Amino acid sequence: MVIIGTFALAFALFSALISAITGFSAGRSGSARRSEISRRSFYVATGFIGIASSALLYALLTYDFSIAYVQARADTRMPIQYLISAFWGGADGSLLYWILITSTFGSIAIRNSAKNIPEIIPWVQAILSAILIGFLIILLDKSNPFETYFVIDTPVEGEGLNPLLQTPLMVIHPQALLSGFAAMAIPYAFGMGALLAKKLDTDWLKATRTWMLIAWILLSIGNILGGMWAYQELGWGGYWAWDKVENFALIPWFVASAYLHSAIIQEQRGMLKRWNVILVTLTFLLTIFGTYMTRSGFIESVHSFASSEVGPYFFTFLVILSVFSVSLIIRNWRALESENQLDSVFSREGAFIANNWLLVGMAFVVLWGSVFPDIKGLITGSPIAIGPPWFNKIMAPLALLLMFLIVLGTLLPWRRVTSNALRRNFTVPLLTTAVATPLSLAIYWHLRGKHLGIMPQNPASTISILGLAAVILNLTTLAIEFYNGIRTRLKKRKNGLLDAIQNLFQRHRRRYGGYIVHLGIILIFMAFLGNAIKPQIGPTMQLNETVQIADYEITFTDFTSIDKPDHIEHTAIMTLTRNGRIIDELRPARFDFNNYATLTGNQPDPMSITSEIYVRSTPIEDVYIALLGFSQDSQHNVQASFQIEVFPFTWWLWFGGSVLLFGTMIALWPIRTNN
Repeated sequence: MVIIGTFALAFALFSALISAITGFSAGRSGSARRSEISRRSFYVATGFIGIASSALLYALLTYDFSIAYVQARADTRMPIQYLISAFWGGADGSLLYWILITSTFGSIAIRNSAKNIPEIIPWVQAILSAILIGFLIILLDKSNPFETYFVIDTPVEGEGLNPLLQTPLMVIHPQALLSGFAAMAIPYAFGMGALLAKKLDTDWLKATRTWMLIAWILLSIGNILGGMWAYQELGWGGYWAWDKVENFALIPWFVASAYLHSAIIQEQRGMLKRWNVILVTLTFLLTIFGTYMTRSGFIESVHSFASSEVGPYFFTFLVILSVFSVSLIIRNWRALESENQLDSVFSREGAFIANNWLLVGMAFVVLWGSVFPDIKGLITGSPIAIGPPWFNKIMAPLALLLMFLIVLGTLLPWRRVTSNALRRNFTVPLLTTAVATPLSLAIYWHLRGKHLGIMPQNPASTISILGLAAVILNLTTLAIEFYNGIRTRLKKRKNGLLDAIQNLFQRHRRRYGGYIVHLGIILIFMAFLGNAIKPQIGPTMQLNETVQIADYEITFTDFTSIDKPDHIEHTAIMTLTRNGRIIDELRPARFDFNNYATLTGNQPDPMSITSEIYVRSTPIEDVYIALLGFSQDSQHNVQASFQIEVFPFTWWLWFGGSVLLFGTMIALWPIRTNN
C-alpha cells in the first residue's frame, strides 16, 4: 500500500501539472485540442487520487501499522466505522480526502459545463489543477499519509483515534466540513475562469449556483453536527463554547450565504457583479485561511490535525492564491461594473444588500473573536480568553437584525416600494405579530417561564422577547407566501391541494426551497433564544442526595464502573422528578481510556477521559447533565460533581437544521420548464 499510495500521488501531481499547463495554454489560444488534453489529464489526476485514497483506506481496514498514519489513528479494537473515519481524522488523511472531493467534484463540474461555457472551461481546468498541485505538493513533501516507520519490527498495535472523536457524529461531521471546504474550490475556479476569459455575464453564476449550494449544504451539515457533537461530548455550556475549529468552519458559511443571496440580484437586476466575484473569492480563501489556522498550531484544539506541521505551506498557498485573485479582480474592475443601479433602498434588492453586509459582518465578528485572543497573547505574552458571553453580546443583536431583514427580503418588491404595496404586504404579518407575541409570552410564562426563574427585565430576556416577535413575524410571512402561491394554483389547475403544492415546487423550486431554508434558520434562531434564558447549577453530590433546578428534582441514586475492552465506563445514575412524578432516569458518564493507553505502552493523557453527557430532550426544553468528576472510597461512598442545565427550545436547533437541509435539497432539484 505504501508504494501504491505514494506513486499514485506522484502520478496525480504529474497529471495535474499537464492539465494546468495545457489548460492555461488553451485558455489563451482558444485551442479545443489543448482544452481536451487538459480535461483528460484532470480526469487522470482524479483517478490517481482515488487510487491513493483507496490504498490508505485499505491500510486502515487491514491494520497496516507499518504506516505511521495508520498506527497513530487506528487500533485493533476500534469498530469499523471509526477505522473509516480515521481516514479523515488526522492532518495527512484529511488533506488527501480534501483533494479527493475537489478532484471528483471538479471532474463532474467540468463535464457538465463543457458545452455551455466552452470559453471558460479551459481556465477552470487550469485553476482546479493548480489547486490540486498545491495540495499534492504539501502531501508529498510534508504530510504524506504513506510514510513508514524506520524500525526492524513493525508495531503490532496502534494508538487509536482520539477518544473524543470516537462518536457516531464524528463519522459524518468532519467529512461534511472537509467536503464543503473542498467543494468551495469549484465556484472559485469558475469565478476566476470568467475573469480570465472576460466572460462576465451570468453564465458563470448559473454554472456555479449548484456547486455553491452543494458546498453550503455540506458546511451546514458539518456545522450542525459539530454543534451537536460539542453539545454531547465536550460538556458544552452554550453556543460558542465548542472547539474553536468549529468557528473557522462557520466563517465561510456566513460569506457563502451572502453570495447565494447576492447572486440572485445579479441574475434578476444585473447588479453586484464586483461584489459577487469578491464574495466567491473570499469564501474560498477563508476555507484555506481556516485550514492554515487549524493546522499551524496557532490555536488549541481537540482535533488531531491541529498539531500538524503544514502551517507554513498553507500560509504560502494562501498568499499565492490571494495575490492571484486580487490582481485578477483589479485588472477586470471596470469590466465588472453593474448594468443597473439600486433604484431604492426600500426594495427587495436593498434588503438583500443589507442582508449581505450583515452576513459578512457576522463572519468578521466570529473571525475576530477567534483570532484576536491568540494574536494578543502572541504579541504581549498575556493571552486573553473570549468566551460565549462576548460572542452572544455581539452576535445576538446581529442575528435579531438578520431575522427582520429576512422578512423585508420576502415582502418588499423589486426596484422600489409603493405605499399600497407596503399596506398590502405588511399589514397582516405585523398585526398577527402584535397579537401573537404577547399571547405567546403569557402562555409560555404561565406554563414554564416562571418555573425556570426567567426575569422579564433582564437584557437577555429583552432580546428573547424581540426575537420571539421576529420569529412570529417570519413564520406569518412564510405562511402567507405559501398560502398565496397554493391558492393561485388551486384556481388555475382545479386538481386539489396536493397537486397545487406539487406544482408550486415544480415551477418555483428555488423560491420556495429558499423559503423552507429560511424556515429552518428561524427554528434555529428560536433555539438560540432559549439558550439565552437557561437556568444552570453545578452541584457536588453524595449518593442519595437531591438537588433542585427550576421545578425539577434530581436525586443521585447509584454509581457504577464497568470495564470495557479499551476503556472504563464510570456512570452516575440519577432520578429526574417533577411535581412528585418520576419522569426519567439520567445516566451521565465519564469514559476513561487511560487504562488502555497504559496497556499499550503509551503515557496517560487527560484528553483520554471523555464526558458522556446525558440529555433528556423535548421540543419544550432539554435537561442536560454532565458528570465532571468524582471520588470514590467504596461502593457506597461516592462524591461526584455535575453540571446541570435546562436549555429551552434546543430541540428546535437540530430539527431546524433538518428543515434547512430539506429546503436546500428542494432548491437543488432541477426545475421543470414544460408546465
